[in-house]
Amino acid sequence: MKLRFVPMGLILALGTPWGASPASAHSQEGRTIVVDDDGMDCKNPDAQTIQDGVNLALPGDKVLVCEGTYAGGVVVNTEQLTLRAKGAVTVDMNLTSSTIGFLIQARKVEVRGFEIIGVNTFGALGIATIAPCTRMIDNVIRDFTGFAASAIGVFFTSDAEVENNTIFNNTFSIFANGTSGSDFDKNTVRANGIGIFLADSSNNDIDQNVSKRNMGSGQGDGILLCGNSTGNRIRNNKANENGRDGIRLGLCEPGGPLPSGNQVRNNRMRDNGVLDPAGVDAHDASTGDETAGTANTWKNNDCLTDIPDGLCKR
Repeated sequence: MKLRFVPMGLILALGTPWGASPASAHSQEGRTIVVDDDGMDCKNPDAQTIQDGVNLALPGDKVLVCEGTYAGGVVVNTEQLTLRAKGAVTVDMNLTSSTIGFLIQARKVEVRGFEIIGVNTFGALGIATIAPCTRMIDNVIRDFTGFAASAIGVFFTSDAEVENNTIFNNTFSIFANGTSGSDFDKNTVRANGIGIFLADSSNNDIDQNVSKRNMGSGQGDGILLCGNSTGNRIRNNKANENGRDGIRLGLCEPGGPLPSGNQVRNNRMRDNGVLDPAGVDAHDASTGDETAGTANTWKNNDCLTDIPDGLCKR
């Protein structure tokens, strides 16, 4: 299956090439825009929907979303904006015709503390960014179950921070395509089709994540790095009980390039290959002059099964 793509939900949401230009005027005070769906949780709210709150904001402002249930389909074209949940805030994709919970099109935007409930729709996305320096932190994202749907998507950009999110029951958990200089750290991803998945992406850190029981048919990897991906550092992760491989470096598409020059260190992988008898804890399809005749460096990984032999520390 060819895996280098922009999800259809992202294309439909943009409408024009990569959306409108971000707002450039700055808020002198760094204001807080308060959003409350029913006016019961925060006094004197400025807006009732997240989108209306975003539309009121200038660069440097915070959009504080008070406890409640809100529609997805939020488009952010304002740079240096913080969107933060106060209390239990649910963004429910069943309340909108949009296929993207938050679409980030401006630099230095933060989305923190939301629960995002997905739909069974082709190419749907919980949070998607095409802008540099996006921070996606402390979110719970679930139930994006359509073909090619993802909880988090980072596309053709750089310097993203994807940290401390809990992600389950999605087709793809965290999917990055054409991404560089980004951090994917301390996330818990479980019971998805694929765990953490980077395609044609370079110089990223994948560190201290837990990726377990991801069971996609024909996929089901805990961490998958594919295609023309170089200089990535996969370290200190736990990848256990996945359908195919714990950590896999391989093809995005038949006949395509293989990852090279990456470091895979200090990870723990156990009991993988739950659905695929050929699945192993550690798998590298490349060939070269590095560890065990691959094109990548594997060091101090605590695992029991590997292809080729020599990737695990026994």
